Amino acid sequence: MTDCEICGKKATMKVNIDGVVLDVCDECANLGEPVSLSVTRSKRSIPEPEELSLYIDPDFQRIIRKAREKMGLNIKDLAREIKEKESIISRVESGKLKPTIDLARKLEKFLRIKLLLRDE
Repeated sequence: MTDCEICGKKATMKVNIDGVVLDVCDECANLGEPVSLSVTRSKRSIPEPEELSLYIDPDFQRIIRKAREKMGLNIKDLAREIKEKESIISRVESGKLKPTIDLARKLEKFLRIKLLLRDE
């Protein structure tokens, strides 16, 4: 199996967390609902070739929080503006959840920040 997409430990299962299917460890599994292999295949999108060389800035939570506060927004306002669940934004800002490429792009655009970096 792969690494847990939340904490980095060894992933043991796939769960659906707010509509996103992730490989997770036993500890992080309680954050979502277990999914079957058939659901995983139909819901998970195939990354674009350019996405394969992208990674999220390791300091993403500080970058996001600082930009949000600079704009005078609370987490609820930011979530509403980018059409995401408040719980997702809260978990991302606390470092409990790494943003997906799509979420990182939304945050970059709205907050005018840089989260996505390329492997060189």
